[in-house]
Amino acid sequence: DVEFLRSVMPPTTDPAFFQFLLQLDASRVTLRSVPEGSVVFARVPLMEVEGPLAVVQLVETSLLCLVNYASLVCSNAARFRMAAGQRGSCWRWDSGEPRGPTGGSPPLATPTSEVSVCCGVTLQHLTHTHTHTHTHTHTHTHTRAPSPCTGGTWPSGFDLTSNVQAGFLFGIPVTGTMAHSYVTSFTSLEEVWPQVYAGGGQRDPEPVDLISLTKGLLTRVCELLGAEAGRVHEGELAAFLSYAAAYPHNFLSVIDSYSVGCSGLLNFCAVALALCELGYRPVGVRLDSGDLCSLSVDVRRVFRRCSQHFSAPAFDSLIIVGTNNISEKS
Repeated sequence: DVEFLRSVMPPTTDPAFFQFLLQLDASRVTLRSVPEGSVVFARVPLMEVEGPLAVVQLVETSLLCLVNYASLVCSNAARFRMAAGQRGSCWRWDSGEPRGPTGGSPPLATPTSEVSVCCGVTLQHLTHTHTHTHTHTHTHTHTRAPSPCTGGTWPSGFDLTSNVQAGFLFGIPVTGTMAHSYVTSFTSLEEVWPQVYAGGGQRDPEPVDLISLTKGLLTRVCELLGAEAGRVHEGELAAFLSYAAAYPHNFLSVIDSYSVGCSGLLNFCAVALALCELGYRPVGVRLDSGDLCSLSVDVRRVFRRCSQHFSAPAFDSLIIVGTNNISEKS
């Protein structure tokens, strides 16, 4: 680092300056601040730093970036929380690298992304009431923390995060999501594993041919909705089936990898109905593109039709999660 500074600074720079830099440390620096997540009134200092001027000036930029970025994220998250109200749940999903104090490289290389593009909001308020409450107390002493983006959303009222380290360090409830890359990695039903679901179901312990059961239900769903079965993407169905077999209690699918109306929603309904027949309760769907509000209304309408036609009351409580390009205005 010092050699780089030698190469970019004027040749008239005193060589003793570089030796001074090599010997710098923060042993004489004192930092006082309000606890992270505290409510602070106007004109109350967030942070006070005392020490040798040169050292304090060197850390000034990093400290300002840490505080200002976290404050920005927290304020943005608070707007999401207020917009979602008590009937919506806000989830923090870490899918990319944020701007921040490390230039997109968090200290522990934990995957993170900006709130404006990564948060998920359950669109329950469009259709029915859903409350989500967490009470958790956790104390942990640590020297390094995950991205300030994750830490900044939690004090503002976000319910969940997919940053596992944030869950470990701060006791934030963790969640996850099915990725588009997972869905598109499947091409046919031959890739479904297991082909026969050995776990049977909660109602029937005998092994079940989940593929045959789902294909039959898919035909019936297409007939109910007047959809063309030939346009349904087989690889997407295979991905949903494999996921459902692995997580029958936590089946939440992203349904816009190809087409929501022509494939994703149909495949989800078929697999979800199969889970219902086996005694499980599917969780819901995720919308990651398009007009989220309009699509969520259409999806809810289909859920209600399936609930009535197939006598599947679990479809009445399916959640719809909206992600991507979300703002408090949308």
